[in-house]
Formats: sequence, C-alpha cells, structure tokens
Amino acid sequence: MDATQADFQLALAHYRMFFPNLDSLGTGTPPAIWKAEYDRIASEGITSTLITRLSYEGGSTEGIGNFDQKALMRALLTVRAELDATFEPVAFDPAAVTPRRRLGIRVWV
Repeated sequence: MDATQADFQLALAHYRMFFPNLDSLGTGTPPAIWKAEYDRIASEGITSTLITRLSYEGGSTEGIGNFDQKALMRALLTVRAELDATFEPVAFDPAAVTPRRRLGIRVWV
C-alpha cells in the first residue's frame, strides 16, 4: 500500500467514526454537519505544504507538511456515499462512458 492509499484509509477510518450513521451527517440538503466539514477541508486548499517562512536573498524556505487534503476529501465523499443512498459519488467514480460501436448491416445472398 502506497502512502496516498494509506492516507486515504486513515482518513476514511476517521470519518467512519465521525459519521457512524446517516443522522450524524446532519439535516438539510446538503446535510449541515457534513457540509461544514466539507467547507473546512475545501477552505484549507488542495495543497499538502504550508510555507511559513521565505528568505529572498538566502534562498531558504520553511514549511509544514499538512495531511493531504485530497485524501480527506475522497474519504469524506466516500463516507457520505456509504451512508446516503441518494448521494452521487461523482467525485471518485469514473464517468460512465459508452464505448464506440461500429454500426452496419451485412447482407448475405
């Protein structure tokens, strides 16, 4: 298991405890408690590093590694899809694509 998958599994376990059933998501459309957590993640951005200091002449930087926000977002969407049958998990399921077909008629005489 690579680091990205491990981060996702950790975040998924966290959100499964945080949202153990459909009622725990909150009320409304979208559910209020779930939406607040979604907004919190989205506001922190999709970056995994926060730069806290930058020196121009010396060329040095200092940063803090954050938990990958994409893993949190995927985990939060997965838990919502597990609990809410009406939720469309479009963020992580591949789009349904109809393969091309060759149309034609063959007549044998």
